[in-house]
Amino acid sequence: MLYSKEVLENHPINQERIANNKKPANMVWLWGQGLKPSMPKFQDIFGLNGSVITGVDLLKGIGVFAGLNNIDVPGATGYFDTDYKAKGKYASDALENNDFLFVHVEAPDEAGHAGSIEEKN
Repeated sequence: MLYSKEVLENHPINQERIANNKKPANMVWLWGQGLKPSMPKFQDIFGLNGSVITGVDLLKGIGVFAGLNNIDVPGATGYFDTDYKAKGKYASDALENNDFLFVHVEAPDEAGHAGSIEEKN
């Protein structure tokens, strides 16, 4: 990753961006690299089927690996503006066809990262 700083510093694309009053790319951050984990399906272990409602891609991915169904809820962003009413409606409907449901609420964690105690209320 540190080497990317050196490569990008004088790269022609960055020189063009600077000439056009645009910010240059200054570093490549490698995140999420790795191998697909070997993970047993939740249903194979517990005999239950379930779904996940979340606006966070990481948790959606864990759901996929565990063999759970991801339910996309319009307006579920994972931030302060998430549509809790829509999450509740989709969750209620999903319980008709699932043994269990994981509904993730990310906003309080985001509030902590932002240092906003008001948003945690």
